[in-house]
Amino acid sequence: MFDGLTAWFSSSVDETIKQHWENNHGAVCGVDEAQFLFSQNTEIQDTKRLYESEAYLNEHLTIFHVQYISDCIKSGDRKKVVLGKYFLPPLEIQNLIRNQVEFIWEKDKPSKQPIQVKVNVGKRKTDSVVGGDNSSPVKSRCPRVTETGATTSVDTDSIHIKDLPKIRGQIEDFIPGENGCEVFLKM
Repeated sequence: MFDGLTAWFSSSVDETIKQHWENNHGAVCGVDEAQFLFSQNTEIQDTKRLYESEAYLNEHLTIFHVQYISDCIKSGDRKKVVLGKYFLPPLEIQNLIRNQVEFIWEKDKPSKQPIQVKVNVGKRKTDSVVGGDNSSPVKSRCPRVTETGATTSVDTDSIHIKDLPKIRGQIEDFIPGENGCEVFLKM
């Protein structure tokens, strides 16, 4: 399944996952030689170092959640599993986008009790759900085009669908080796 692929594993990753990688013909190597970088804890020191590295900051490397390996094995074919869904951003980024994105590795976890928040944006009133515990709504400054065509900036607790850019053409999942997509070591 992982023939010819190399991976680095954070110290946060359980040894059994590494064994699954190797048992399915993947090779384990250092960060500099790896095609995939896997972690499951963004706050562990080795992963934090990667987030702070020049290569990460210059978008030369990406860290993926180790759940990708388990899901590939469950599906029986890694080409059926969309790699892009396993992108593991730093914790502060996860906290900022958690209201807009459901992380695939959190789907099976028991959810926190959501809090319902009412947000007034101009003339429309919207409902937004934010996580429980100590989380707070994401504050952002959204450009908004009014009915007269003028652009304004509104402080909101969420981004309205009308504020997202329109995408033309077909949107396809990122599956390495298909649709002209590759994962490779960038030097």
